[in-house]
Amino acid sequence: MRILFMVISVAAIFTFCRKKELTFTINGVVSDLTFSGVSSGVQVKLFVTPLGESEDLVKTATTGSDGVFEFVIDRERIEKVRLTYQKTNYFQEERVIFFSDLQVNEDNDASQSMIAKSWVRFQIFNQAPASASDEFKLFKYRGKEDCAECCPIGNSYYYGAVDTAVVCPNGANSYTSYYYWVTNTQIYGQDSVYTTPFDTVTVNFVY
Repeated sequence: MRILFMVISVAAIFTFCRKKELTFTINGVVSDLTFSGVSSGVQVKLFVTPLGESEDLVKTATTGSDGVFEFVIDRERIEKVRLTYQKTNYFQEERVIFFSDLQVNEDNDASQSMIAKSWVRFQIFNQAPASASDEFKLFKYRGKEDCAECCPIGNSYYYGAVDTAVVCPNGANSYTSYYYWVTNTQIYGQDSVYTTPFDTVTVNFVY
């Protein structure tokens, strides 16, 4: 009976150690670059891509007042994991960790910082169009550009009887800078606007 008990105990210990080795822990802290602190209320999603298969959403967590999140997943052969970080009026961030970089015996740090949104609204109005070939050029050369909804760096062209608004998201507490000109006229210039968190600055072009 004593020998049997020892065998069962050893088996139980081996199973427990084996179980510990078969998980990955992915955790971290989400920080708020705009307000210089941690960020609560961030929804963190964990996607896993198994070998030769499509990506699946496997877990979701929301940061508390300490900005901390944690995921524990089974250790298996996968291509990668991807985390997305989402919060209202903040730019979404993401992080990819490949299988070869995942550690078994220690935490995998996936800490991330986030920036609050602000916006620049360019209101463009041709009040006396001469023809459909009237051309207004807006060249953005500074401002946030690395997001799906961001206005790209470069030229935008508007023709004829224009009456439109273009809204460009920007990182809070930073500048959007631009040139503008109406072709074949003396209407041109260069300027910058500073955007504060969660606010919209309107720039009017009337020609």
